[in-house]
Amino acid sequence: MKARVLAGLAALAGLLWLPWLLPAYRLDFAADTLALGLLAVSVTVLWGRCDLMSFGQSVFFGIGAYCVAVIGTRSGAVGWLPLLLTVIVPAAVAGVIGYFLLYGGVRRALFAIVTLPLTAIAGSVALAWGDLTNGQTGLYLYPPLELGPGLVFDDSVSRYYLTLAVCVAVCTATVLVLRSRHGRALSAIATNEAKAVSLGIPAPLYLTLAFTAAGAVAGIGGGLYALTTQVTSAELVGLLLATEAVAWAAVGGRGNVYRAVAAVLVVRLLQQVVTAVVPQAWPILLGLFFVGVVLLAPRVTEALRQRRAGVAP
Repeated sequence: MKARVLAGLAALAGLLWLPWLLPAYRLDFAADTLALGLLAVSVTVLWGRCDLMSFGQSVFFGIGAYCVAVIGTRSGAVGWLPLLLTVIVPAAVAGVIGYFLLYGGVRRALFAIVTLPLTAIAGSVALAWGDLTNGQTGLYLYPPLELGPGLVFDDSVSRYYLTLAVCVAVCTATVLVLRSRHGRALSAIATNEAKAVSLGIPAPLYLTLAFTAAGAVAGIGGGLYALTTQVTSAELVGLLLATEAVAWAAVGGRGNVYRAVAAVLVVRLLQQVVTAVVPQAWPILLGLFFVGVVLLAPRVTEALRQRRAGVAP
């Protein structure tokens, strides 16, 4: 435990020093990675702690981004309101969807299948609602975030530190919740829902709240991503980003919050290398990786479970 704390503090110190080590465009890449890391966190918590693989988290990520972009382009300013909406709107949408699915008994593989069309629906809405989202062109070059006199995040360094601070705060809060009795209740539901219900745990309520919170986390990441890149398009609610988020969660280990963020950096660096050599190869490799995860993850999980229990595989 002590080693983990020291490693975490060392990693945080390194992240704080990045603006002195990287040029502006690399620093923007680091900020983008941290924002996308929150999307990975929302996936890994649902998948690892609730046994719910969701392909719809990119939808909430994109909603958060559009909250910033739409208000910025329409009002000419980005302040506290869009920041609040990046939490409220994705959480509300996730809460409604989660209520109907989870109270309806949708679980595990069926849950993944049902959430898959959400990206197609959200993408169609983003393209069709051109008056609000600017359709295929998307929204770009909107004003920087301004939270008050002297608090204007209009350069790479300030945007990076803002994203880092929010990412650390959200990840820390997520870890604390997962270690609380609510987090233990979610683990009990994922292990044996029928037994958890018999012990008095309202499983649909806990799972719906978890799905709502995961939507809010993804929405915060989307808002930060929009502020950093200054570009918001329908791709942010699409299937490719949703699949990448599942891949990040798989690389980082299901249920591990901080490793999910680190996995985003590893996979994105690999993506840059692959696309520099063969630009069309990345979606194919991502698809093959996902197929491998689906086929091998249950075996690996069972082997680790037996190892922890001291049972010979």
